[in-house]
Amino acid sequence: MSKLNLESTRGSALQPCPGICAGAVCCNLHVLEPVEGCPMSCTYCFLQAYRPEPSILATTDTDRVLDILERQAASQPRRLFRVGTGEMGDSVALDRRLGFAARAVPRVARMSNVLLELKTKTHRIDHLLGLDHGGRTVLSWSLNSDKIAREEELGAASIADRLAAAARAAAAGYLLGFHFDPVVDYAGCEGEYADTIHRIGAHVGADRIAWISIGTLRLDRKLPQRILERFPESKVACGEMVAGFDGKLRYPKPRRIALSRALTGAIRAALGSAPFVYLCMEAAEVWERALGWAPAANGDFDYEFAGSVLARFPYLLPAPPDRAQYVGPRMLRDDWDAAEPAPREANLASAEAGTPRPAARRL
Repeated sequence: MSKLNLESTRGSALQPCPGICAGAVCCNLHVLEPVEGCPMSCTYCFLQAYRPEPSILATTDTDRVLDILERQAASQPRRLFRVGTGEMGDSVALDRRLGFAARAVPRVARMSNVLLELKTKTHRIDHLLGLDHGGRTVLSWSLNSDKIAREEELGAASIADRLAAAARAAAAGYLLGFHFDPVVDYAGCEGEYADTIHRIGAHVGADRIAWISIGTLRLDRKLPQRILERFPESKVACGEMVAGFDGKLRYPKPRRIALSRALTGAIRAALGSAPFVYLCMEAAEVWERALGWAPAANGDFDYEFAGSVLARFPYLLPAPPDRAQYVGPRMLRDDWDAAEPAPREANLASAEAGTPRPAARRL
């Protein structure tokens, strides 16, 4: 059982996305963390590489953190501030006890350019349904295939229960997000992920979905041994992986491209073109080959992301977005994953060789 500790926020209350690194496209998400740690036991969770003993840290100074967010957002009134809360722990699993959403959701509803995201793998959301969210909170679910949810996401709600919860959230007026992260490679996985995506459409209308992300499995180098020690039956780290541009273990690039392309195609077939689809912590070349486009810089991605959301939900920003408030000095390194070792299989190596390098697009 995880130990729950309470304390005030340490360091900056509003952080940049922890996924930002040279060589990867990042959407410049702002992050605040009401909870670090999780009561679930997903075998692949990166936190176990840094927290040898299961524990949960919850912050107690929510009002101060929201004051800081409100001041920062007010300083850039023509920028949509997307604020995530589920990078270091499940935002909702313990929220009935901790009460972060009850304070944050109505407060954000009164901020004219903020969009809050609560991310979870639980189905216990009924305490959120009556909150005054003003259409400014996105309830998001991390989704997977039934096989991975059953075998590797221990303690999490089933996919059926997560989708039923998403339907209740949509009926309560919330915007929705879905995150296929991590996408785990195994025989027949493309069809099983497509089945999950089809079931999204059977539960909620595409017009309520703000975004969908795709991120293939990536592991800190210490994680495979940790997974073996804690979850000896797990097969999540058994596939071929190579050291990626960020030092993490990843599937070879051609396989990441194929998986990302397959899921994107399934999303478009089931849900149409409305939901914004993006790749998480991935190289620009994979974007270009899987999605057909790639942002030239993180600020461009942030601006295009906001533009897609505002085109469908214009009430989220009272004035037209100012590109200058999105595009900052942080540019992507134009290395296209070049340091990534070639895969061992000959067919993957041949697929990698001789493919022309596309140019990153400035949007």
